[in-house]
Amino acid sequence: MQSNEASELLELAKTALFYAKKNSAQEASVIISCDQGESLSWREKDVEELNREGNFSFAVKVMNDKKAYGMASTSDRSKAAIEQAVDAAIAIARESEGDEANGLPDKNQYQRQEKIAEFNRDFCCATQDFGNFATVDGMKNLARELEAQAEQFDPRINNIEASVYNNRNLRLYADTNEFFYQHTTSSCGYGLSLLATDNSSHNQQSGSYFKSQTNPELLPTPRTIAEKASLRALNALNPLPIKNAKYPVLFVPEVASSLISHLLSALSGTMQYRKLSFLNDALTSQVLPEFLSLKENPYQKNSMFATPCDDDGLPPAESEIIKNGIVERYLLSLYSARRLNLAPTGNAGGVVNLHFSTPNENLPSREEILKNAGDALMITSLMGQGVNLLTGDYSRGASGFLIRNGEIVQAVEGLTVAGNLRDILKSISAIADDADTNRNAQIPSLLINGITIAN
Repeated sequence: MQSNEASELLELAKTALFYAKKNSAQEASVIISCDQGESLSWREKDVEELNREGNFSFAVKVMNDKKAYGMASTSDRSKAAIEQAVDAAIAIARESEGDEANGLPDKNQYQRQEKIAEFNRDFCCATQDFGNFATVDGMKNLARELEAQAEQFDPRINNIEASVYNNRNLRLYADTNEFFYQHTTSSCGYGLSLLATDNSSHNQQSGSYFKSQTNPELLPTPRTIAEKASLRALNALNPLPIKNAKYPVLFVPEVASSLISHLLSALSGTMQYRKLSFLNDALTSQVLPEFLSLKENPYQKNSMFATPCDDDGLPPAESEIIKNGIVERYLLSLYSARRLNLAPTGNAGGVVNLHFSTPNENLPSREEILKNAGDALMITSLMGQGVNLLTGDYSRGASGFLIRNGEIVQAVEGLTVAGNLRDILKSISAIADDADTNRNAQIPSLLINGITIAN
């Protein structure tokens, strides 16, 4: 992302804000995002699809003198399109109800400009050298190697698709309080999607594995990618039913993150002021076991999600949301904080680099946890939307593996995992050392004691 691009976007934002004020907006803010990147899809030893992408998004929010807000957006960066978006936001505000909680931050609430400059100096990775990810020939070579490693892994592997990408993003916020910030990020990654086929039973199962990083040197090797994707498919062949019962259940990171997302939603300011959460008024309440804490780290090195500001221009909190199982704070935007008469927590736009912490820094591996879990289930996929955030009732379709003495006994599918989120979250008995860094909430495998499983 070139520096002149950043300057152009800032001028575009200033022009839009001037136009909004000129046309009766009392306050206004804009968020602009600009992506540039390439992605390659590879199948049957050749390029299936190659895309060079450049995406632009502009969102404007205005408030009139009745404290009514309107929002509009466009993907067209022309002057006419920007003015049309501002006009649309003003028209929406005109028809909306006023709300005293609306409004830009007080000027003393914003993130300090020196902190933003420090962040961009220390954390900006837009100039990261992508290495082989930077050229089409390099991306082809990586895809070819991914395919070859999957082919060599097991003769039952087929229908192999490799994908490789690179991306740079510039994000800018500006408002009529004369505050603005911008920061740039970059990432690259690759992965495999494939099938495993059992010729005797004609059963087929899919498997995939994909990793992204800000630095290509931190990515796993093509061999590791192929091994993980292939084993996911091979181990899932020929699933069998199991008896209905309560089991210790290990959620792998990809599905454990969805479980924690329900907890975060329940603690969001929006759910709290609307009284729609099974954790209403949960401050100082225990929602996790005492050995677990949840903390945000917005300034985490080598993170694709690090940011100096939230979507309100406020500093994100480097602090615990849950400490020793007890709720320390909610996730508050400026608006929800005003509705609850609390201080904002810098969470407009969500959490930033969320991770677990425990008194024991030497976390066990997933395999070590399962060895001590007896007859257990490892859930690798969840389906359906059976989650009631008002009551906490939880019922979702699932598939995975039956585990005995730490070893996979058989694949299982068509299961229903049921319980109440209050009980499930408090029943977490162990966490592994395999946190998923591809996500903003970096959640590891979670072992939960005694969840009801039915076929």
